[in-house]
Amino acid sequence: MANDETIRILVCSGLKGQITSFVKYLNDLFVKRGSFNYVFCIGDFFGDEESYENEWKQFLKSGTTVPVPIYTLGPNKKEHEKYFENLVDQMLAPNIYYLGKHGMFTTSEGFNIGYISGIQGPYQGVECDMHTFNYESLEEFRESFVRSRKKLDVLLTSPWPKDIEKNDLFSAKPSKECSDTKCVSNLLSWMAINLTPSYHFSGMQGIYYERSLFRNPNRQVTRFIALGDYYGPNKPDKLTRTKQKWIYGFILRKSDDLSRSDIPQVTRPPYSPEFDYCVQPISRQFFYDISAGNSRNINSHKRLKSNEELQQTNKINLDDCWFCLGSNKVVKHMIVSVGDQAYLAGTVGPLIKENLLIATVGHYQSLVHLPKKADFEVHALKYSLNKYFQSTGRGPIYYERNIMSVHFNLQVIPVPNSMVDRIEQAFLAKFKECGLKFVLVPKNALLHQIIRSKGYFYLELPNKKCYLYNIEADDKTRFPLQLAREVLASKSLLDVEDRIDWRKCKQTPEEEINDINTFRSAFKTFNRLKEKDIAH
Repeated sequence: MANDETIRILVCSGLKGQITSFVKYLNDLFVKRGSFNYVFCIGDFFGDEESYENEWKQFLKSGTTVPVPIYTLGPNKKEHEKYFENLVDQMLAPNIYYLGKHGMFTTSEGFNIGYISGIQGPYQGVECDMHTFNYESLEEFRESFVRSRKKLDVLLTSPWPKDIEKNDLFSAKPSKECSDTKCVSNLLSWMAINLTPSYHFSGMQGIYYERSLFRNPNRQVTRFIALGDYYGPNKPDKLTRTKQKWIYGFILRKSDDLSRSDIPQVTRPPYSPEFDYCVQPISRQFFYDISAGNSRNINSHKRLKSNEELQQTNKINLDDCWFCLGSNKVVKHMIVSVGDQAYLAGTVGPLIKENLLIATVGHYQSLVHLPKKADFEVHALKYSLNKYFQSTGRGPIYYERNIMSVHFNLQVIPVPNSMVDRIEQAFLAKFKECGLKFVLVPKNALLHQIIRSKGYFYLELPNKKCYLYNIEADDKTRFPLQLAREVLASKSLLDVEDRIDWRKCKQTPEEEINDINTFRSAFKTFNRLKEKDIAH
């Protein structure tokens, strides 16, 4: 493909059922300005009034010629889903197509157009309607795109990404505020952070807003453009029309390089840290009262389980597992915070104060066996802990020993920031001494893709480096079960060698309760799994 390959794209917003006048407008426009290769529609393609439903039926019967392919996002309302059901080859009408729920459309010229239909749903953990999306429904798309390492030329969404106006130094910010939460989405901000499109178009606010260019952390520059609603043949006055521009035409070139450092008037990205946007309330929450004085049996708090969870749980006797929250062996006063599928707790026999663990509510053997919801909550807790320890001048060491272990638990040990490099070298030296192959995990690699055995040891350092030991089939070396504690407790590091064996440093219940309450109080403002977000 030649580097100067180009296509002409037209993006339109808010047709709201005015299909007849819109197609006429396109025909007139193409006579005056020349044709476009693709027309994309965002916002509400169909209208609410019965007259627009009748107009659509008449349009289908009329055999009207649509001059170029029109691709539209899906419904933003339950009432509009009927138009998008039972389609053949995604065709709404001749030469008018439904893009789909979410994904990437690659043109014949090789340009990548990403799309996310609908509005953000109220909960994660439930199946989405056709007109909504949630964390789970977008995660697969996000993960697939990140793995592909492709460049996204255009992203089409109906709601605005949350906070898009922040840090805009050069453009006139929108004067109209929209109180309807359907018009903005924190999950779309999260997706935009990961997809870093060259162009991002949104609608639904009913106003036109072209934000200043902003540079993403990966150096890619994004141009965000929000469009108003199509106003049909009844044109408003010039002032109103300027504010409600509903159509945007542009040329996309293969030779465009929006990662150049010399692009003028480029701002910082508008978005906060990624995790601030991928949080969403969870439906049918499991709640466990973690107050020290509560004596109720944890089994009295029941929740609905998916088939996958039941299959996992049925493989063991819950009463024999120290980490399943359905087990009578759980030390209730050690729990700090409980989510739907993961929880944070103190450890019995801690190496140092604030030695914690993250585990799952249901029974899953290891990190690589976690379903998406559980994995999400584990990352939520890690994000919160990172922020907390950062505020104290420390960083957390995370490690999982999936060797002679039956339930996933991720150990958390905070260390001074000045000690991180020495800890990394100490672990490498210890594994070498034991004759064990300890390898650096490639950046952005997915753990389940590189773990080749049922047993492994995983280490994550505050400097974002991760290491992995896989038990090989011919490995005759016995893995030292206390290896991590031995390294960290050494005189050159934390200097607590008398606490290597957790059984020799147990605390009294009163000491445990005091330490957990102290930590819970300090951690409260950083915790992303706050009790107020959990349904009772």
